[in-house]
Amino acid sequence: MRELHAWMGDSPVGVFLEDSEGNVSLEYAKGVDMPISLSLPLDGKWARKAPGRFLENLLPDNPTAREAMMRASGAASTDSFDLLDGADSSGGLVFSLHDDYPAPRSQMVSFASDDDIASRISSARSAPMSWWQHDSHARFSLAGNQPKFTLARIGDRWAWPNAAIPSTHIFKPPEQGTADADIVEAASNRLVRLCGLESSKAGVMEFAGERTYVIERFDRRPLENGKVARLHTEDFLQSLGLPPERKYTVKAKDVLHMLHRADPADGLCYSWIAQLALNVSAGLQRASPRFMPHW
Repeated sequence: MRELHAWMGDSPVGVFLEDSEGNVSLEYAKGVDMPISLSLPLDGKWARKAPGRFLENLLPDNPTAREAMMRASGAASTDSFDLLDGADSSGGLVFSLHDDYPAPRSQMVSFASDDDIASRISSARSAPMSWWQHDSHARFSLAGNQPKFTLARIGDRWAWPNAAIPSTHIFKPPEQGTADADIVEAASNRLVRLCGLESSKAGVMEFAGERTYVIERFDRRPLENGKVARLHTEDFLQSLGLPPERKYTVKAKDVLHMLHRADPADGLCYSWIAQLALNVSAGLQRASPRFMPHW
């Protein structure tokens, strides 16, 4: 039986267990009063595969990307337990294959120069599934298909993140064939704010001649002592207990039913519908310049 210990801040919240057949279960720590996912309630009444799917949705979708991540980080395999061990991932949790908090093992800060960042941007554009570069102090994970990486802003410098050092920004270089995708994404983010919806600060930045879209993480909060706190969040697949391959097939009604259960007053539902409407309208506008949505 393998164990992957989950921590919120410096407090244990539970242990994921993997049996010899690869089945993953979860045992909450004593005293935990809030579930880590809507699909993983404290009473233990969840779908059998929900714990494993929660972890899978923290990792890249493409198997080739996971192999590159494994080689760069020195992980033992592409299994979610090995890849998440000591990594900076989405939300407020950090994970360890051992029952001790993972941060003390990775305290050394590895700063990234403009040339380092430019190299990562270039690699992400030219080899989107294998751009990871070996760095024993950098361990992070981002879900999805688009090549991207994270960095931590420490004072006026950038540093590579891990369990001890929370990332603060996500870098999304434009892929080959979509040269201006970073500009479009920055403009779309500005549109969101102009329409009165909440959005993180974002823009296009250049490092040693390489351009990329950069956005502040909404699941991080700066503290007065200069440190950064991880804020726990989850995506809809985690909330619904679905596998990563269902990412683009989830129906709006399923999301609304889930949000209503979480918030019977439906504030979450109306907020999400507003975001969905804006995304659909912006997407149609990009797909057909002649289409002008009525506001």
